[in-house]
Amino acid sequence: MQPYWTKLSQWDTQINAWTRKRTVKKALPLLTRIFLVATFIEDSVRGILQRKLQILFLQHIYRVPYFLAAAFLFSCIIMALGASSCIVLRWHEDRAAWMLLGYIALQQALYGKYAPQGKWGFFVRNLCICGSLLILVANSRLKKGYALLPGLGKSANAASHSRFPEYIQLASRCLMALLSLEFVTSMGWIGTLLSLPVVLSVLVGFKTQLCALLLMGLYAIHNVLASAFWYLHNAGASWEVDIQRDVKLFEFVQTISIMGGLGLLSSSGPGALSFDEQRKKY
Repeated sequence: MQPYWTKLSQWDTQINAWTRKRTVKKALPLLTRIFLVATFIEDSVRGILQRKLQILFLQHIYRVPYFLAAAFLFSCIIMALGASSCIVLRWHEDRAAWMLLGYIALQQALYGKYAPQGKWGFFVRNLCICGSLLILVANSRLKKGYALLPGLGKSANAASHSRFPEYIQLASRCLMALLSLEFVTSMGWIGTLLSLPVVLSVLVGFKTQLCALLLMGLYAIHNVLASAFWYLHNAGASWEVDIQRDVKLFEFVQTISIMGGLGLLSSSGPGALSFDEQRKKY
């Protein structure tokens, strides 16, 4: 067991040194943010290309007039693209993240019941993306010296009243780890059990920088195995295959966004309620 922990510590040190390199330090935050907003950009492009179907869905299911359905759809597209741009450019990214959290809640309310992949699968993936966005919110506000939620004031003044930022950082780790529940379908029980130590390490915040990157790699493997939309060809495809391909593409890009959240976790740290931070006190 001792050689295993020694090797793990060596890998953690090497990754820490790699992320401190000047080129990596500049490129990694931008790359993780692009990953994070990928699902919102894809959803917006899909909304534009399939606007007739989207408007028809709102008209048929929710009985709204055409002009209201169209106005609602394009308002959501503008909100998603605008907030995504702010996050990539690091301009009011905490507010932009809250906007995207609201966008996810709206999507869940409108489409969750009718999602082709099942309402619970849709719900769990939305929770994972919420965890990724909450990491961004926490990092942005704490970097400025504020408490996590608007209205709580400076963190130093609010510390005696609330440890909410720490709980949110813990919750975000738990939410991003939820996607590992799907490993059974892509990697089988053996692959799921082998990946369990990495998932648990992210949950408790142990060797977070290394384990978050390892979990990113596992999610990438799962993504290729479970969401290979490119195998569903266009030629002579029925409408059922078209829907299946759209669902696979949607899930593929969603997983990329969750991987972006893990990248942010790796670069920013797990927060106070973690094994890594508690170990520093002793």
